[in-house]
Amino acid sequence: RFSNLPPGTYRVTALLPPGRIFTTPRSGLGLERIVGGRPAPEGAFPWMVALLDAAEPDPFQALSCGGSLIAPEWVVTAAHCLFDEQGEQVMSAQNLDLLLGTNRLQIGAGQRIRAAQIVLNPNYDPLRGTEGGNDIALVRLSRPVHLPTLPLVQPNQTNLTAPGTLATILGWGATFPSAPDQEPSGRTRDLQQATVPIVSNAVCNAPQSYNGTILDTMLCAGFPQGGVDACKGDSGGPLIVSSGTGFALAGITSFGAGCAQPNFYGVYTRVSSFAGFVQSVIGSAPSPTPAPPSPPPPTGTTASFVVNLREGEVVAGLNFGSR
Repeated sequence: RFSNLPPGTYRVTALLPPGRIFTTPRSGLGLERIVGGRPAPEGAFPWMVALLDAAEPDPFQALSCGGSLIAPEWVVTAAHCLFDEQGEQVMSAQNLDLLLGTNRLQIGAGQRIRAAQIVLNPNYDPLRGTEGGNDIALVRLSRPVHLPTLPLVQPNQTNLTAPGTLATILGWGATFPSAPDQEPSGRTRDLQQATVPIVSNAVCNAPQSYNGTILDTMLCAGFPQGGVDACKGDSGGPLIVSSGTGFALAGITSFGAGCAQPNFYGVYTRVSSFAGFVQSVIGSAPSPTPAPPSPPPPTGTTASFVVNLREGEVVAGLNFGSR
């Protein structure tokens, strides 16, 4: 990783062990997708949000989760995005930035705004994590934005999430599938989208799938053969459906057994179950004290590539690009 380099020509030598080396961005090797997806058209999903570690200037390196802009000052995401595996809250309004208005995770793209307030669903249990349900949180921006917002599927709109309904998932997460005991890989700077059918909770709770652990407040989507799914880094992002007049937020990416594995569908927070919670927060939250402005990001070039190397092989002439 390189930063703050003045203009010029650099010779870089990396001594690497045998195996596969993953870096980004676009390499031309077919890595540019959510698992089984494709790059999202610029401007097609203007309410898509990236949650970032405020201390890291490069949005690609800073990404922790996705989210959706549902009001000029409010983003909805997954509660588990704010906690570590031990149930300790690691993301607060003081160390969380939100990136809006861009498909690409790069310095200078979109609007990067500090969080001002975080409201967790009161029934979310950090020690149980995603499998305990109620995996939803609201983040208030330190200033409102003038961008389109995404409406929520309401409790009386059950037809929008009927089994078989095609939904779109979005994110900047891993693009290679993984089994439950493996780490996924292949993240990309460019927002990815994929289409998956909604699956009934009965199918998702079958013995060969999640075996009765899926709650009524969860929603499943995917293919029985696997191959298309949200993955690590996509958490908190949206599962959207057509409402007849546009898109509506039906699910929030929550968890899964691995990524894109047969019979293990993606599991999402069922947004219609929490429409009342969202409205109660947005309608009653006091105006936050504005956060101090973020320091300007450093200038320079971030260079990266993807290549497969055999032991002893030397590859030259890789284009690091410039900025």
